[in-house]
Amino acid sequence: MQRTGKGRRVEWEIEGETVWFECEDLPLSDSDDAFACLCFATSALDNWKLRFPLRICPVLSAHLKKLWQIWDSWWSIGPTVFKTKCRNRDSGETSKRGTAVFLSLGVDSFYTMLHRSDVGAIIYVSGYDVRLQKADRLKSVEKSLRDVANRSGVKLVVVRTNLRDHSILGKINWEKFHGAALATVGHLLAAEFSKILISASFSVFNFKPWGSSWKTDYLWSSKQLQVEHFGQDLWRAEKLEKIVNEPLVIDHLRICWEHRNDEVNCGECEKCLRTMLALLSLGKLDEYPTFPDVDGLVSGLDRALPLPKFLIPTYRSFLNKDLPLKVVRPLGKLVRKSNVHIAKKQANIK
Repeated sequence: MQRTGKGRRVEWEIEGETVWFECEDLPLSDSDDAFACLCFATSALDNWKLRFPLRICPVLSAHLKKLWQIWDSWWSIGPTVFKTKCRNRDSGETSKRGTAVFLSLGVDSFYTMLHRSDVGAIIYVSGYDVRLQKADRLKSVEKSLRDVANRSGVKLVVVRTNLRDHSILGKINWEKFHGAALATVGHLLAAEFSKILISASFSVFNFKPWGSSWKTDYLWSSKQLQVEHFGQDLWRAEKLEKIVNEPLVIDHLRICWEHRNDEVNCGECEKCLRTMLALLSLGKLDEYPTFPDVDGLVSGLDRALPLPKFLIPTYRSFLNKDLPLKVVRPLGKLVRKSNVHIAKKQANIK
């Protein structure tokens, strides 16, 4: 472990290359449990046979065995090849530590932050959704996070990492890997927090295998750290409806990860289009400065690629809303185009 400024830097070597995490807001724990989460996911998702050399919490060890079984049922990763040793003792002192939520400034994490009274801190990981090379965008994100923290009276914790630039870890499917990546950061901060909240991307009503889910996130917990998945009882549009009038959300909602242009939300990617449709259906799109206006939405729908099957019900539901005709037309066309695309793919498979 190395000190950098006010905080600490934790480094691990994987296949001769260093992966590092650093934080100036809080000290990081050089945690064997954190390293185990990272190595477990690498073993499972990148077909490594690994006997983990360090002793980890027996609770976490048992959880990882269950997690392997679930991932195998989802992604056919094969028999367990991740072996661990357990520590003999773990302190049970958890009452003096707080609760934190990972906040990306999106709908799901904003909903969690605003609906959990126990949240005392927000965590953002620079290098995950926004890569370290995007210095200007990261600076903008962190400025928004500071404003959210100051106005909410909670602590902001920013962790930086090169994980996604690592030659091995960076190649692992992020949709499957991101839950482990979040859990790793949670365990690095376990000296400060006894509970870490991960916000649901999908509801129980439209579940799909995902790296972070209500079926698996609790299995990253140890005796020292409880990892809790929150918000799976609602669709994302329902969450947005509950927070749409919150000034913090209006000022800082940031859902785009494709970053097709230099705007906060590009207004062109699928996630932007879906969120804009939800805002428009609530009569609020013109109040959100981080998104294009309704004409931008129409333009984006006209150019959109066919939707994946699991998203078609969401888009179809917007056709039952009281939307302007100039939006309904390209939206209906997109849904039809997507259905045709899926039917052709299924026909080719047969």
